Amino acid sequence: MGDFEVQGLHASKKTLPQKAVKQVSEYIRKNFRKDIKLDDIAEAVKYNKFYICRVFKATTGQTVQNFILELRINNAKALLKRTAMPLTEIVYGCGFSSQAYFCHIFKRKTGKTPLQYRHSADE
Repeated sequence: MGDFEVQGLHASKKTLPQKAVKQVSEYIRKNFRKDIKLDDIAEAVKYNKFYICRVFKATTGQTVQNFILELRINNAKALLKRTAMPLTEIVYGCGFSSQAYFCHIFKRKTGKTPLQYRHSADE
């Protein structure tokens, strides 16, 4: 019986990082349009923020911040392709706090400005 308890405990420790990453990912997906701070994520999922950073990077290969940026950029790309929404609405609707920062990050990630991307999506 002692071996079973130890094996059960060991198995649950193995799944803890995956559980944490899943909870963090879900929280981010639900809240990426808001100003997300690591402290907010940690409080919501009940894990230490340093643990979250370490486990998220080890499990996904990217940082929490990069995951948030990728999610926001992908959402913006979809809106640029599928809607005629003004750029400012897309920027703030995707969780960016400044249009200049959005444009800088968008170009770094896609190689195009948002408007170049929108026009290329029409082709």
